[in-house]
Amino acid sequence: MFLGALNNVLLPTASFYTALGKDEKKMSSISFRVLALISLLVVIVSIPIAVIVVEKLFPDYIQGIKVLILLLLAMTLPLPIGSLINFIIAANKSLSPFFILSLLNGSLVLLTSFILIPRIGIMGGAISQVIVSIISSSCLCFKDFNFYFG
Repeated sequence: MFLGALNNVLLPTASFYTALGKDEKKMSSISFRVLALISLLVVIVSIPIAVIVVEKLFPDYIQGIKVLILLLLAMTLPLPIGSLINFIIAANKSLSPFFILSLLNGSLVLLTSFILIPRIGIMGGAISQVIVSIISSSCLCFKDFNFYFG
């Protein structure tokens, strides 16, 4: 929730400072670095805490710890890359990249979940999220590369 709150303020902030004529590349670079550092720290802290909580409070779910760790990684680590789309939206003054990315993510989640969950259960759902995160982050990196250097 903390990382989501940090990420959610980037679009209005980026739009405001872009309207003032500030450099988007510098803003996005600083934001990416800060979010990457915070995300890494959150992952480092949250995985041991999650394992301890599951072992102490929910011992029946110990076999799901690997899934929990995969989901923590899939949800936390792509956040800095995803934050860069806010600067693209602010610079282009268009929500079409966000809309296209949302359609891609939704389609990939449905496709990979229908394929993997019946075969390997809840681990398939976690693997599905990791696959979607990797593909989504790759698309964002390609778009960001074209935005900044293209």
